[in-house]
Formats: sequence, structure tokens, C-alpha cells
Amino acid sequence: MGSESPDVWPRTAEISFGSTEVTRHEFYECFEHESIESDCIFDAVCRLPGRAFCVFRIGFKTVKDHIKFLDKFSAKESVVISGKEVRIRVRDRSVNLVRVRIQHFKFDDDLSLLNKRLREYGVISRIFWDTYQDRSLPRWNGIKTGVVNVDMEIHKSIPSYITFGSYKEPIMVSYVGQMQTCRMCDSPTHVLANCPKQPRS
Repeated sequence: MGSESPDVWPRTAEISFGSTEVTRHEFYECFEHESIESDCIFDAVCRLPGRAFCVFRIGFKTVKDHIKFLDKFSAKESVVISGKEVRIRVRDRSVNLVRVRIQHFKFDDDLSLLNKRLREYGVISRIFWDTYQDRSLPRWNGIKTGVVNVDMEIHKSIPSYITFGSYKEPIMVSYVGQMQTCRMCDSPTHVLANCPKQPRS
């Protein structure tokens, strides 16, 4: 326990409801009703203060309860609360998850190919398309932006550009704390313009 990062919370998950305000009563109504167990599996529930979005942090009584809850809800993008569909994001706080963003992914490509490629660098918790969420343009909500989000525990640094499958040109990868690397040779010491492997005219 003492060696864990301060950002790691054992047997804990967080649920973000975005800009939708959810009361404690509505939270319990939704997740207690949806819960697999007849008895309450929660050890602690709190609404996180000072956040731009509505976020609840949940502590579970056992590791088994924690895993079952994540298995049921981590892949869900929405739930019904008080008769309305509300978008959610479930995050496992028992590991250090990083949001990795993949730029310009082909709209009709299978995300399982990307999943397989990124598993070389760590453990993936969730992979999903980024979509527009704009109150001023509601007709666009849910349309893909061309970016794929990957929540993962990184065990090995991911280069700034990767290739795989049918992609002949490298696609851009970014995340907080990433070491920038050359597009051609993956070296962290220079950019493409200064790459010694770059053909010279």
C-alpha cells in the first residue's frame, strides 16, 4: 500500500456525468437498481467538489464487488436517470490510467486492431471514439471527430507516431507526460526535419 501512487485508490471507481447534475438519490436509484448484488456493494460514495462536471467517487466493500461493477459499467456510454438518457464515463481509480488520443483514425476501421497494437505498451481499460458534444450544435452530438480515445495503464512509452495494419503513413499519438519522438525513427533526440534518416535532396 505504501508504494502506491497517490493517484491510485484501491477498490475505487469514478463516474462522470458530464454537465448533467445528478443528485445522490438519483445516483443510488440508478446504480443500486442496476447492481448485480442484492446487498449494497458500496463502502463509500461522494460527489467530488470543485469540478466542472458532475463526478461521483465510489469505494467498494470488496475487490470482487469492484471488478463486477467495472465489468458491468466501464463499457457503457450512457445510463437512464429519472427517465432521461445521460452520458457517463466510468474510470477505474485502482490503477494509473492515462487518456491516450489517436489522431486521424479511419472512421470505418476496426478498433480491435488499434487495441492489439497499443497492448504492446500497456494495459487497456477502455477504447472508444471521441464524439462531438456541443450544446450550440446539438445535431452534431454523437458524430465522430476522427479521434480515438484510449484509457490505459502505460507500461512502456508510446512513440509520437505509430504504424500498423493498412496505415502506410504514421498516425499521431499523444498523451500527458509523453516524450516527443521523431516521426521517422522514433528517436526522442530530434524532430523529423533534423532526422539523419531523412532523405536529402
